[in-house]
Order: sequence, then structure tokens, then C-alpha cells
Amino acid sequence: VFDKGKSMFVLNKACGGDFYDLGGDDSDLAFCPLKDIDESADIAWANEWVESLCVLGGLNPVTPAHRGAIANGIKSLAIARQHRSLTEYLAAVQDTDVRDALRGYTLDGPLGELVDAQTDALKTSRFTVFEMENLMGSGDGGNSRGLVAVLLYLFRQIEKRLDGTPTLVVLVEAWVYLKHELFRNKVKDWLKTMRRKNASVVLAT
Repeated sequence: VFDKGKSMFVLNKACGGDFYDLGGDDSDLAFCPLKDIDESADIAWANEWVESLCVLGGLNPVTPAHRGAIANGIKSLAIARQHRSLTEYLAAVQDTDVRDALRGYTLDGPLGELVDAQTDALKTSRFTVFEMENLMGSGDGGNSRGLVAVLLYLFRQIEKRLDGTPTLVVLVEAWVYLKHELFRNKVKDWLKTMRRKNASVVLAT
């Protein structure tokens, strides 16, 4: 569940689930989205995710030269199995435009605490709730960019864990997510493809 206002907190705890308050003052949760780039499918996703971050960071349009630099950076990072944070990725990218667009997502920027970790704190649970209110914020640029970046990563992790077991993915206040074109286009694909793996997506608004 992608929650707002901790409406699922009590139920989640009563069921022994995992509750993550993303961007909360008392949260030490951080992600390492590029940690798994050993398989071709993960490498393809990583390239797409980094390109999405570049667009969110103001790099528009993303040219073939930019995509080439992004892909080469991913290849370089794949060799360094022990260090795959976004900071390490920036050091591997040989394109100033790409580096400038991504800098806000590293520890040097406002969003680095969420997506620039050396290790990933996301666990596996049958009932997982992500509290999104702090990331939703007031819709300002920083929060909006962080919201979409984290959502793209978390949905990738959900996809990878779908094994045919009946799964429900609930987005509370879904209008906040759908107003972002990047994520809106992803939702269109997920609504069609996730059902093949016995998963349903519920948009509550």
C-alpha cells in the first residue's frame, strides 16, 4: 500500500507487516536503486530509470549522446560490484549535462538521503506500507521529483517479487501520482502487465 496520512499504520502493525515513512524525520530508510545491474533486464531498467531522473532533473530533451553516456555509466558501475550508489554512478558518467541533472539525487542534493545509499533497506513482507505524505509535500519541484523517482524504483521492486501469489497494490490519493506524466505512463503499462502475474492495482482517490 502506498499510503497517505498513516491510515494503514495500525492495521499494518497488527498484521506484523513492514511500515516505511518515506521522507519522515524519524526515518532512516534509504535505497540503492542501482544495486542489481547484473542481468540484462535490470540493466535495461537502470538505464530507463536514470534517464527518467535526468528528465525530472531538467534535462530535456535527452539526446542519443546523453543516452550513450547513461548506458556507459551503467556498464562501468556494473563492474564495480561493491559500490553502486548514485554518487559512484556520477563519477562514472562522462557527460556534464547528465551529471548536472542527477546531482540533486545524490548526497550533495536534497533527495540523496532517499536514493543514494550504498545498501538497500527495503525488506520483504507479505504486508508492506509506504507512507508517502512527506514525499507528496505541497507539490513543489523537489518533492515531486523525489516522489516519482522513488515510485519508479519501488514499483520495479514489486514487479521483481511477483511470483504468481495473489498480490494487491493500492495507491491512496492516486491523483497525486497520476498528475506526473512519467509515472502516469508507467501506470498504463502496469495495469495491463501486472495482472498477468496475478496482481491487481487499485487507484483510490
